[in-house]
Amino acid sequence: MSLPSIQRVFLESVAAEDKDGRFVVVKDIQMYYKVAIPKQHQIFQNQSPLPNEPHKPVILCLHHMLGNQYTWKYLAQPLADITGCHVISYDRPAFGFTERPTQWEENNNPYTQEASVEHVTQLVERLGYGDRKIIFVGTSSGAAISCAFAIKYPHKVHSLILMGASIRPEDQVGSDDRYLNIDKHIEVFEYIKLNAPENAMIELVTIEKCGHLPQEEKPQEVLNALVNFVQRVGV
Repeated sequence: MSLPSIQRVFLESVAAEDKDGRFVVVKDIQMYYKVAIPKQHQIFQNQSPLPNEPHKPVILCLHHMLGNQYTWKYLAQPLADITGCHVISYDRPAFGFTERPTQWEENNNPYTQEASVEHVTQLVERLGYGDRKIIFVGTSSGAAISCAFAIKYPHKVHSLILMGASIRPEDQVGSDDRYLNIDKHIEVFEYIKLNAPENAMIELVTIEKCGHLPQEEKPQEVLNALVNFVQRVGV
């Protein structure tokens, strides 16, 4: 019998104070995640399987570089309660309480965008939502992973909500001030709009006096915008 790594034991002990968090192994990486369940469903939270809602997509929140799933702490439960969707947030590899691989086989780097896309695929499967379409809520580099997933697995995507999106190589260089300039976000929006499917419903929402992490700086405004969009796309 193999013993858990010192890293896993340490991360589990630190994370133990938060009773809402869970661990699951995805592609040999122990990942930390939370699922916000609508209050009307919480009676079933400790039962398996989860309530069957074939017409409801699952909402998946992807955090930014150097962030973790706690960036969604003001949004996950209210978003679940209002939309009736289950909301997943997790720590990407090397962030938060998720494991940090230091060795890997050739061509199997767990920190690439391609690997991040496969992590999403398998995480959703492992948590029992493999038959659901996904509403992505991605911020900064989390938006890039959302877009990469949509390109590879378009049939699994319900919609994309991208906040402060950093999706091109040129979006990921330079000073941090680039993210505080609305012109940069308009430029990225126009790029997305140009490459979006013809029938896509696409819009730009601006939140005034807000920096690169609107989900933390202006959570109520972000929640209102998310709910408005989700409801208008038929959820």
